[in-house]
Amino acid sequence: DVARAESQQQKLTGPSKMLSQYSISGVKYALDQLGYYGGAPRLPLLPASESVRRAIDEMLAEIVSKSPASLRT
Repeated sequence: DVARAESQQQKLTGPSKMLSQYSISGVKYALDQLGYYGGAPRLPLLPASESVRRAIDEMLAEIVSKSPASLRT
């Protein structure tokens, strides 16, 4: 279903760009929040700051709330 795939891709473009600005630390934090293993970034990178974690949490909450129930489990 090409139309559905394009729609889903458009919904993920913004969050993808957001995570890329937070570097590996933000991606790892997001993975941890989604139930995957992100872990701590290797030095010299530092873990995501509190403000970055809040922004990522808000973005993830929005994505999960808009996703079909089958994707939330």
